[in-house]
Amino acid sequence: MPVRLLAPLRVGHGRLVSPPWLALVGMGLYLVGSPQALGQQGASDSAVPELGAVTVTATNFRETRLDDESKPVSVVDQATLATKAPVSVVEAMQEVPGLSFSRAGGLGGQVVMRGFNSNDLKSPLAIDGERFRGRNTLEYNLIDPGLIEQVEVIRGPAAAIYGSEAMAGMVNIVTRKAKPDFSDTFSLRLHGLNLAYESINNLRATRLDVTGGGKGFDLRLAGSVRKAGDYDTPLGTATHSRFDDQQISGVLGYSLNAQDRLELKFKAAEVESHRAGGLGGAPGMEAPLAQRVYLREDPIRERYVGLAYAGQPKISGIGKLNASLYVRDLYTDVVTTRYPNATSMAETHRYVVGPQEVGGKLMVVSDIVPQSVLTAGLDFFVQDWDGAETQVKGTGTVASTARRDSTTKGLGAFALLEHELSERWLLSGNVRHDRYHTQTAANIITIPALTSEILAHRDARDRKTTYALGTVFKPSGWLNFAANFGTSYRVPTSGEKFSYGTYGKGYLLPNPSLEPEEGKTVDISARLRLPHLSANLTLYKSHYTNLIAQQELLYLDLVSSRRINIGKAEVQGLEFDLKQMLRKDWTLKLAAAYTEGTNQTAHKPLSYIAPLVGTVGLAYQSGPWQWEGDLRLSKRKTRIDTSLERASAGYGVFNLYAGLDLHRLNPSYPKATLRIGIENLFDKAYADATTREAIAAPVSYTNPLLEPGRNLKISLTTQF
Repeated sequence: MPVRLLAPLRVGHGRLVSPPWLALVGMGLYLVGSPQALGQQGASDSAVPELGAVTVTATNFRETRLDDESKPVSVVDQATLATKAPVSVVEAMQEVPGLSFSRAGGLGGQVVMRGFNSNDLKSPLAIDGERFRGRNTLEYNLIDPGLIEQVEVIRGPAAAIYGSEAMAGMVNIVTRKAKPDFSDTFSLRLHGLNLAYESINNLRATRLDVTGGGKGFDLRLAGSVRKAGDYDTPLGTATHSRFDDQQISGVLGYSLNAQDRLELKFKAAEVESHRAGGLGGAPGMEAPLAQRVYLREDPIRERYVGLAYAGQPKISGIGKLNASLYVRDLYTDVVTTRYPNATSMAETHRYVVGPQEVGGKLMVVSDIVPQSVLTAGLDFFVQDWDGAETQVKGTGTVASTARRDSTTKGLGAFALLEHELSERWLLSGNVRHDRYHTQTAANIITIPALTSEILAHRDARDRKTTYALGTVFKPSGWLNFAANFGTSYRVPTSGEKFSYGTYGKGYLLPNPSLEPEEGKTVDISARLRLPHLSANLTLYKSHYTNLIAQQELLYLDLVSSRRINIGKAEVQGLEFDLKQMLRKDWTLKLAAAYTEGTNQTAHKPLSYIAPLVGTVGLAYQSGPWQWEGDLRLSKRKTRIDTSLERASAGYGVFNLYAGLDLHRLNPSYPKATLRIGIENLFDKAYADATTREAIAAPVSYTNPLLEPGRNLKISLTTQF
């Protein structure tokens, strides 16, 4: 019997009694004020286009409608990426409910999802479904937004496919590829050229795309260069926020037939990024002399090669098979400059060699279970760090420490079962078992008190089974509900346990006794689906034990940090988004999120969690013209841990974008699109509440680091 997980929705005739909190969705409808959207359309609305269905691949590695997925998932589509032309992919995700950008410079920063910074390793990054490991502080610096097809964000545990450490959620970036080509001859062509400029930092960017295909082969090559100076804030220039990015990447595919495809991918990137503040860079250069810190990656280098197969083998019970194998190698020179006094400067180079990672996955999709889809597989990784060597250059001082090798091995087995109980009710469940083996040669003699503890934890083995249950209930064609319960588990990395060296204004200290984190999350969603309106409301609560957080302490008379287990913690919140076609050419977008976190052991709020934040946007598209304006709002944050952060002011920031398709304006023009945007139109001075600061230093526009001021951006894309 064929499986129909993507059954069309039908309008129910029964009366529905909904939970009281669903009134928030109704409030959104009331604010929009569109009785036509409730099925009372008049003849005047016949030209209003309906909202199309959105699909994702992140949840189970196949095209799945969002309405058939029990997990809360958001998609940043190609249209949004093209309209806003973001410098970093993190900026592109700011409209996703529950996500924030913790800025460190013009390019650098981290995603904050459901209260956790991606530097905390609870919201992993995947590229085309493949985990990116190794440099969680810097991983988003290595991604060129111009090469992205769409961004898929799972909020909440996503352990089945991506590993048990996906505790707060995960981000999957889908990159662009050429289409299979079975023509008789193979040919290459210049596909596209993009030129971009931004006034705030004198950004100049160029990207060139080449495509080819024929005889079953398809090819896409891309090269990009981006260079920017220090950006301006409304209160002054964010010194040392510049960046320089150079990348080349490619995908060569071969289709044996319409169902089976082999793919070879490669990438080489070299990025020089500077931190004006934020994580590791606070308080920046606007602090008193002895507290100043200047940190940069000069460079961070990535080399990557991957091989993948996706197909439908003629094997009974197997509908789809995916297999992949990849190697990624990273290298970073982390340079920290400090100013002990008016006549001295100390520059520390921390040469981080690695990690070099080998990983892969084997996965099958089967319909062997009636009315169900079963996805099962294995994945593995071997992450090898050659270690880090530190060299201090200053007024007559040169010192170094030896490299410390470490290796982490992981093997996971997973199964995900999605069952269609009826046309109105879908059930899902997943289970995963992970094994980890961590070894290190660390022997930190510079901290004698920790030597015996380090030796006792240099060879660690961990294993854990995690699981999740989910359901989607569709009482009618215009309203459905979803619920999930998931567990998660994260083993501390060798870096968290054993890393030692200069970091920011002080030192990063080891803690070899760190215990694994564990979490349990429940979320409940209501989804409204009308011809011209789509809305989602999610409530969630997460409980964590042995949560790992950063602790500040004095070491060698400098404010330093290390990671510790804080016992029990709780994070809860609400996420809401809405999209409505108001008229033929107009679309209204709303998004909002409230997050609250508590350290239940210390009875204090978890730090650097965004307060109530939201976005209101209005877009217009007609013929060759596109216009969009959005207002980003944040409430003042006063629920804080005063030992780690300060209260932050609320803000409202307005952005305006316009686009013109020159070819549609006049067919004699080339296929080119001109886009112009003005961000922070009223030059508002503000910092995101999730941006890290040094509270021992005075407040300045680099502590916490302010967002860029008024910025004119221009982008011209030509297709050949």
